[in-house]
Amino acid sequence: MATRLDAAASAAATTLAYTVGAASNRGLIVGVQTEGTQSGNFTCDYGGQTMQFLVQQTAGSGTTQQTVGLFWLNDAGIAAASGNVITPGNTGTPGDLTIHARSYQDCVQTTPTNTDSDTAEDATTPLANCDIVTSGADALVMSLGGMGNAGTAAWAAPMTEQTDLQDASSTGSFADDEVPSATTIACELTWTTPNRSAIVAVGVEHAGGAANPSITDFGDEEHDDLETGVVITGADFGANQLTGFVEISDNATYATGTKVGQNETSWGDTSITVTIDMGGLTPGNPRWLWVTNDNGDRNTVGFQFHLHRARQFEMVGSANITAGGGQNTTAQLTLPATKAGGDFDGGKITDDTNPSGTVDPTDGGFIEDEICLQATTNSDFSSQSQFRVLRGGVVLDTYTVDPRVTISAAAAPQEVLHNPKLENSILLGHLHR
Repeated sequence: MATRLDAAASAAATTLAYTVGAASNRGLIVGVQTEGTQSGNFTCDYGGQTMQFLVQQTAGSGTTQQTVGLFWLNDAGIAAASGNVITPGNTGTPGDLTIHARSYQDCVQTTPTNTDSDTAEDATTPLANCDIVTSGADALVMSLGGMGNAGTAAWAAPMTEQTDLQDASSTGSFADDEVPSATTIACELTWTTPNRSAIVAVGVEHAGGAANPSITDFGDEEHDDLETGVVITGADFGANQLTGFVEISDNATYATGTKVGQNETSWGDTSITVTIDMGGLTPGNPRWLWVTNDNGDRNTVGFQFHLHRARQFEMVGSANITAGGGQNTTAQLTLPATKAGGDFDGGKITDDTNPSGTVDPTDGGFIEDEICLQATTNSDFSSQSQFRVLRGGVVLDTYTVDPRVTISAAAAPQEVLHNPKLENSILLGHLHR
């Protein structure tokens, strides 16, 4: 979004020093207000760079006429400037003079063409006929008013005053507005002690690029663990925004969710590394992730993923198990209360394949599956881990009992034995059909 960059500044003098900070697609707007005779358009220079004349308006005539004008300099001109001094010029004999400046980012780099102005030459008429039509979203509107009296300005919404300055018997006031959508902005102004007054305004559009950022990849979001230091990859998170937020929510519709943190990185980068705190989050539940800009008015389409805590156990090879997950098991556990030995229909033992080989117990039969696992460095000591077998990735109808393991002391990862008779294996229990 085209937005304000550095704070506005003004001076009741013949020059104004103003430094423009680092950003993308910058624009500098300078307003000049004088009381005195003018025979032509103002000129303006920034650090040796000639600024583009935009619009000028005069109220009254002679040595007490009120004149205001706006100037523009794009990013290339700002970068080429040899200094930071703003120097207005004129072809008349001005008396009072005020200079107003403000910088912006994410602006179109062509000279703005949507301008308007208004004048009043009595003590009662407000400046209310200066309108700027923004042709697209993310625009900026800037306006400068001048009056031939000492006083203060009152700007009507949505314009926000940035500077208000007197020089002897005249006053200049600068205001702007960040526009979220295509619309018409009324630049309206009244004075505490009205007299000859003039107003000028200009609209600057957004530089372009994606209106909303996008995420093209988030790793293996459905199955992989989500751990510290996840790199979110996107073709472009949104043109020319300096910083952004990564947010997580439980809802598919965007709303400010659990704010993960602000990434001090270029919004246009192709990737952002973010740390996600898994504490207090239920693993396995779907979440939606967004990247948003500083203003919260540009965000990705919700990107769904599942949170998985870091793996505490992993499969490990065993010399006692044939690779491939196709080896049949033999009955080892106590028979279920409702089963006889002849009801046993085998099962599979594996140390390297998940899922294991296919099994198809007969009606009324049962099986025993064995999987060789070891604890990882992510294991939580003194916490209990539960193991379950899924059928085609789907939770079974009923789990009457499941194997559980507790790591009791800090030690190097090692194989966990559920049954000493089956070296290097964990029996995951009976499955009934």
